Amino acid sequence: AKLPDGAMVDATLTADSPYEAADESKNGETGGLVNVNLKGNVTSEFTLKFSEKIKNFFLTFLDVDSPKYGNEYLQIDTSSYLKYFISSYKDVIVADDGSVTQVSSRESAFLENNPKSKSSLTWKDLSRSVTFYFRDATDTVKFTYLGDKALEGRNFLLTGETALPCSK
Repeated sequence: AKLPDGAMVDATLTADSPYEAADESKNGETGGLVNVNLKGNVTSEFTLKFSEKIKNFFLTFLDVDSPKYGNEYLQIDTSSYLKYFISSYKDVIVADDGSVTQVSSRESAFLENNPKSKSSLTWKDLSRSVTFYFRDATDTVKFTYLGDKALEGRNFLLTGETALPCSK
């Protein structure tokens, strides 16, 4: 992972609960984005572990959108970050009740709408994202993903800072 100061740190994403990909070939990193593919209608807990404690960094979750049936939910504990950023063109709803829950609010209009690289993110990509700012030093970020009633496989993507917090 590349930090805002340009330094590099190793990061590992692991599933803490049962996890199964709908299409394993979609998992991996490309263009500065990490894609995670899951079977539909599952709940999976994840841990993002850094090789050392880091501070003052951003973590962005992209492509949280609705399938034809169901919703996607992303939950992260509020004690782990200082602030979150969402687009004013938000396709997500954020409720703050002990954890921030990013809920897709619109059905994905495209079969293949996942961004391909961090450098080519569009306003539509950012409207399906949430960025978290972590001020205090940490080496672990835990989050939960739920593809509620989704009949097909789902994807979410991870990256660092995007234009979203810069536009606020």
